[in-house]
Amino acid sequence: MSTDPTGKGILLKADAIADTFREEIVQALKALPKPPKLVGILATSAAPSRFYAEFTKKQCDGLGFEFVLKEIGAALNPENGEGDGVEEAIMEANEDDSVDGIMVSEFDFRVLVYRELIVCLVFVGLLPYLWEPAGV
Repeated sequence: MSTDPTGKGILLKADAIADTFREEIVQALKALPKPPKLVGILATSAAPSRFYAEFTKKQCDGLGFEFVLKEIGAALNPENGEGDGVEEAIMEANEDDSVDGIMVSEFDFRVLVYRELIVCLVFVGLLPYLWEPAGV
């Protein structure tokens, strides 16, 4: 068997590389007075979105984050529309002082860009001036 790597791909196992970063994150989180709280918003019945949200929760929990998965819209009830309630859930999480971060599982790029805009507008405090929730 030749050990000459010329012209051949080299398989790198990600675990050895990731373990270094994982340990660094775990140690940094242990030094904090409380674990950072992340809210994951799942508003779709799409299996890949659910898998991603549950995988993210598992990884965050393992690292020492507090991860709360908020299921809304079609994720909560198939009779609801896909994505229903995301903007409201983002604003609710943003108003909660115990929340340090918000993650939205979304695989429709156009919708993702729109939702990122909502998060940005909430962050800088402009959303209340630009948008009034239905029924108010």
